[in-house]
Amino acid sequence: MGGIPWTSRGCNTCRKRKVRCDLQQPQCARCIKRGVVCGGYERARKFIHQSADTPGLANDQKAIQWAKTNTILPTVNINSEIRSQLFSLFIDAYVPSSPNPTGQVVYRYRQTPYLVEELPQFMGGKNSALLDKAISALASVFVGKTHQDDRLVHHGIRLYNQAIQILSLLIQRSRVPAEELLYATVVFQLYEIINCPSGFLGWMVHMHGANAILSRHGGSLKESRQSTELYRHLKLSNIYNAVGKATCAMRFCPMWHSLTPAKPEPVDEILDILMECTGIMERLGALQSAHNQAQAGNRILKSLLKLKQRTFSWYDRLQSANKVLYTEAATNNQIPYTGRRNPFPEAIHFASLEIGEVHMYYWVALVLLHSLLSGLQMIIGQPVQPASDENSRHGKPAKLESEQVEDPILKAGYYAGQICRGVGYFLRPEMNVLGGNHLLFPVAMAAQFFHGHGYSEQYQWCQEVFLNLNSLGLGLATVLTCTPWSEYQSIEDQKLTTVMSEMEEVKLEE
Repeated sequence: MGGIPWTSRGCNTCRKRKVRCDLQQPQCARCIKRGVVCGGYERARKFIHQSADTPGLANDQKAIQWAKTNTILPTVNINSEIRSQLFSLFIDAYVPSSPNPTGQVVYRYRQTPYLVEELPQFMGGKNSALLDKAISALASVFVGKTHQDDRLVHHGIRLYNQAIQILSLLIQRSRVPAEELLYATVVFQLYEIINCPSGFLGWMVHMHGANAILSRHGGSLKESRQSTELYRHLKLSNIYNAVGKATCAMRFCPMWHSLTPAKPEPVDEILDILMECTGIMERLGALQSAHNQAQAGNRILKSLLKLKQRTFSWYDRLQSANKVLYTEAATNNQIPYTGRRNPFPEAIHFASLEIGEVHMYYWVALVLLHSLLSGLQMIIGQPVQPASDENSRHGKPAKLESEQVEDPILKAGYYAGQICRGVGYFLRPEMNVLGGNHLLFPVAMAAQFFHGHGYSEQYQWCQEVFLNLNSLGLGLATVLTCTPWSEYQSIEDQKLTTVMSEMEEVKLEE
């Protein structure tokens, strides 16, 4: 059965010559060595949308029925050309499309591609029924929503339900295809971000399902660029959830530190910092019931200052490795703000999408750290000053940095504002849906900060950003507009509890 086209990631010149490309960015070394012009990595693709009544899109139960009576699952028996077209339409709308007018690559920075770009190679295989169904469901729902084709949306929902049934059958096997299951949970999470009738619940179920698989089979996956990006995606999902729950992310998935790549990139380091932030959030939440608040608060403050210094050191390394990280512009006109005064008129233009991505995580970390400093001071009643080694010899407390003592909330507000000033870059037309997807968590963090501290104008601005994200096809943005952290923390649905207890009962044998 034919698979998805365009799986080769080589430059256009090497593809035309049918030779192996080394994938060096922005020009491959083979072309440079031969002295020829490298054709780059952009693909010229044109596809025509067909409605859901196209032959071959009928509801297909064959894969599920076969799974119930056979040990080997078949591939999906739907028209491969239509399936390829739907996924290609999704990829073209999701992944950034072209270089900027100056010819500078705006997309490629880190060594590993985004996970969604790797999905085609997993389709059309001998035992790929689950991923074929899951990816087809994702593409069908997205294309159906963007083209207002209700029948195609319903077709995608049926495929999604069938994929869930196949997943439930696979996890009962004696030999679990862990890699396929993990990729499927990522596709399901993205599906829930695009089409989320149950709010956060569906997304949370798939996140916890991925954690259950990782806890038992994470060590069996070979390190590769695909697994590296897979772990990044799942780690970020756990951070989202942990921040919303004010709980340590390691509680959901204890093996995260062992899953960091051997050669971490900047994005891996900042994600680890965010994960450390969630641990301090949990400790601060337990401080009010501590026997000795002053002593416990002192330990938390030391951790906060150490992590803050680590965050600044990370940024210094990022700056030293790149000549220009971003430039500032006078207008931020990507957001059609309807209020009387735009609270963020200035815009930030990043050197690349990945530079922008890590900046958003960096500013989120600083919003969290300064907010935690403020929360610590409120609980203790006054700034807690840890003793350094030098001062402890003289019996004197160490002095805190003046900014930490005086105005942690103002500092947190500044970094929340930086997040908002960078929003316009991600909403540029060529950034497509992936650019908007990068904004969901950072803008939610900024909005929650503004909401909690009475910055109504800034908070309303964030709500309009969510409306823009929803128009891109990210349905979860609508949920974020009306869910403060206090409500997210209370999401303990019986349905979620039931689903998770069932997952725990499933024996995933090695």
